[in-house]
Amino acid sequence: MPSRSISKRRKQSEQWWRTAPQRERIAVYLQQHRRTGITPAIAREVLGVQRLAARVEELRKAGIRVITHHERDEAGNRYARYVLR
Repeated sequence: MPSRSISKRRKQSEQWWRTAPQRERIAVYLQQHRRTGITPAIAREVLGVQRLAARVEELRKAGIRVITHHERDEAGNRYARYVLR
């Protein structure tokens, strides 16, 4: 019986991530990961968001304070990491 309950909760959680607006998913992720923030790769893989910079700009216009850190990966490619202020 407990596995059935866990499975039901897991399914509901997965449905929420699929149906919630992208901005809301990003805002929740940023709150849950205040230290590490979010990168475009994480947004694509975990949240299914393709245009992270555009969604972050929308969050800023909505009054959420997000800081952009520009970083480089091992190959020297630049990317942005967004964290809540």
